Amino acid sequence: MGRIFKRYNQEEKTGFCKDWEASGLSQSEYCRGNGLSVTTFNSWLKKFSAGGKKFIPVTLDAQAAAEEVLQFLEIKLPGKLLVKLPLTAEASLISRVIREVGRCI
Repeated sequence: MGRIFKRYNQEEKTGFCKDWEASGLSQSEYCRGNGLSVTTFNSWLKKFSAGGKKFIPVTLDAQAAAEEVLQFLEIKLPGKLLVKLPLTAEASLISRVIREVGRCI
């Protein structure tokens, strides 16, 4: 017997997108937990999230900055993945890494 596909209206799709953004989960983890296809969900994100653009929240750990001289740019991702780049890295490299990271979440 084949898979049964449920059709969602625009309000439901937007709800899934907002729920995922607040969840802190990777797309794969969220889709697995909600019985959604990652491919389909990714198309919903492009259509219903900020006009197809997704902004990644960035925060500065003020306590760590005050305690020591920062030497690395750390990008923490859902699923406990951490990307560390030296602050001496060229801006173009940092920009490319951030762009690629944005595609993964």
